[in-house]
Amino acid sequence: MNQVYAKLPYSLQFAAINFYGLNVRRKRYTPKFKNILEQYKKIDKQAVHYLNFSRIKDITEGSPFYSIDGPESFYKLPLLTKDLAARFYEKIVNKDHMITSLSTSGTTSAPFRMPVSRDFIYNQWAVFWKFRMIHGLNLDSWCAYFIGKPVVAKERITPPYWIKSYPTKQLLFSIFHINRNTVESYLDEIKKNKIRWLHAYPSVLNLLAELIEEKGLYKKAKELGLSLITTSSEVLLELQKNNIESIFGCRIRQLYGLTEGVANIFECEHGRLHVDENFSFVEFIKDEQSIPFYKIVGSHYFNKAFPLIRYDTGDLAIPDESGQACPCGR
Repeated sequence: MNQVYAKLPYSLQFAAINFYGLNVRRKRYTPKFKNILEQYKKIDKQAVHYLNFSRIKDITEGSPFYSIDGPESFYKLPLLTKDLAARFYEKIVNKDHMITSLSTSGTTSAPFRMPVSRDFIYNQWAVFWKFRMIHGLNLDSWCAYFIGKPVVAKERITPPYWIKSYPTKQLLFSIFHINRNTVESYLDEIKKNKIRWLHAYPSVLNLLAELIEEKGLYKKAKELGLSLITTSSEVLLELQKNNIESIFGCRIRQLYGLTEGVANIFECEHGRLHVDENFSFVEFIKDEQSIPFYKIVGSHYFNKAFPLIRYDTGDLAIPDESGQACPCGR
């Protein structure tokens, strides 16, 4: 098979510069990003169960949309929805701090473009990397990333269905070309590049596992020698988790995050979920319509370009109210 590595598309180069804190030309992380990451690693196991009002005050200062003079007035604010954020866009946005905008998903309502600041991007990727480092990865770890964006033409009918991104140390696989006829070539490419970490949506990983089972490629999957699989953007179902871990022979850990960046929840070494309380303020509010579920409501600490305060994510969770401490110490 002829190997063809396309240049990293401009859109992904831009993402690398902004999302990963990378200097693409020099292929290394910026000092500011590294400093923020080190701070998250240091405070990772410190107990934080309170509202950091100084952060809220700082990012909403001068905003015509918010009027918050203390914690009491904070809790009196009505919940903000995606539709309301889009409707009052001009009152919320602070263009002096905007460096780009991100498109939110449309799973719970219509998507919209959310302005973001550089501080927000650095902090969001710092908590992502802190999660990865908990599970033995580092900034030099290569990842086989099954990406939900086009990386090769959808019309392509022969390999490669991937491109190699040297700046971000990723083998970017197209999810649009995965089928029973191509699955073996995906496994061969991962093995060829000696990659030990996969990241994808749970549904994509489960599809891979099912195709591997259908084609009898168990041995090839195990021979990859994977040390970790991570997921995000979708709920990881117990059935999927069991199926994926069985096929690939390694553990799988999940991260809950969203483009709006008002909440980040990660799975620790012991398989329990924790809120990154230094990244944003997260409330679990009882939803009478969906008992025993609670609404996940979050408030920005770092996005001065478009502060979302008491933002209803549209997602639900069941908090652990057993009172038992997690062995990880968080």
